Amino acid sequence: MFIISSKVLNAFIFKTLFPTCGVRCMQTVVEKLKGFTGVKVGPPKLTRYEKARIIGARALQLSLGAPPLIDISKLPKDNIIIAIEELKKGVLPITIIRVKPSGEKELLPVKKLLELEERFYRSVGD
Repeated sequence: MFIISSKVLNAFIFKTLFPTCGVRCMQTVVEKLKGFTGVKVGPPKLTRYEKARIIGARALQLSLGAPPLIDISKLPKDNIIIAIEELKKGVLPITIIRVKPSGEKELLPVKKLLELEERFYRSVGD
């Protein structure tokens, strides 16, 4: 399997699709992507920092006695593993608040970001 970093892939796609247009076309593409996905602040997926924060917060809740939202009969009794599986299945009722430096805020449900990630990023590596 051949793995390409997202920066290299994005640069290749940009140079292939817009060889003479430059930055103006890239801004247009970014605006169209934001309009298509509905995500105005940040990428249309969970960042690794957001994933880590969600998993850590949910593992803490589980360790303090919160009931799991999935069937854990076949999982190890580790709170972090349970939190990861809950995140993968999209059952966590958590909303991410993304803030731009200008102060603009956007509320994004985790389930929506997981669906967008599956739709746009999983098909590239498959």
